[in-house]
Amino acid sequence: AAISRQMAESGDWLNLKINGEPYDQKPHLFFWLAGLGIRLFGNTNWAFKLFPFLFGLSGIYFTYRLGRLVYNERSGKLAALLAGTSQIFFLYFFDFHTDTVLQAAVTLAIWQLAEYLENKKPVHFIFGFFAIGLAMLTKGPVGAVLPFFFVLFYLLLKKDFRQLFHPKWILGILLVLVVISPTLYHLWQSFGAEGLRFYFIDNNLGRVTGEVAGSSTDPFFYLYNLLWAFLPWTIIFISAIGGEIISWFYAPKPNKTGISIFVSVLVLFVVYSIARGKAPNYMM
Repeated sequence: AAISRQMAESGDWLNLKINGEPYDQKPHLFFWLAGLGIRLFGNTNWAFKLFPFLFGLSGIYFTYRLGRLVYNERSGKLAALLAGTSQIFFLYFFDFHTDTVLQAAVTLAIWQLAEYLENKKPVHFIFGFFAIGLAMLTKGPVGAVLPFFFVLFYLLLKKDFRQLFHPKWILGILLVLVVISPTLYHLWQSFGAEGLRFYFIDNNLGRVTGEVAGSSTDPFFYLYNLLWAFLPWTIIFISAIGGEIISWFYAPKPNKTGISIFVSVLVLFVVYSIARGKAPNYMM
């Protein structure tokens, strides 16, 4: 909040500072959203939360559209309902973290990339990588992990190796670099090459190894936090996971999009579980 306030008061929306010192821990998007509220409505608690709230709320709609695309209308509505009324959503829509915004950008990216893989319309390709850029502009490269694994597993399941190595993905990466360029410029100007290294490598991998943050060695941290995070739907959530896995072995035509999303989430869940830096909001 202090970073957003200083940004709004100074009119400098490019250089992130706290107490006058350059800040490198998180990229720009959350602070832009929060700072916009403070600029328009004053330095109040609700003004600080307004636009991160609205952006995060869009993630519930993106969840609906993704569920509708992958399965059907009913599944999309149920997914949005269960996500939007879960305990973790209520908690982090009061106590804002960058993950509140991150979940919306990542869900938008996966929805648009899934649309692109289904119908090959360029507009979905552009919006998919634009959303990855927004995710990385919120919390760094971790925002690209789920979309990357989703596309990778989908093309592997389809055995579409030609598309897997298509040069069009380079255009997507360039679009992402354009979106995150304000953060890259700020880090280079304020911290030099070390700032870029921190953004792309240390801040994420350092939380896995514990060099940057965290000392947890509990591999079950997220398993038992799931029990409260998805209340009041925990039993439905767990049974749905089991039912989904069972369906892979009995469905006449496996849903490759659904499988790719599920396996992507599972891979990230395992990485988070072995990481030394842990926090419940990472499940967002």
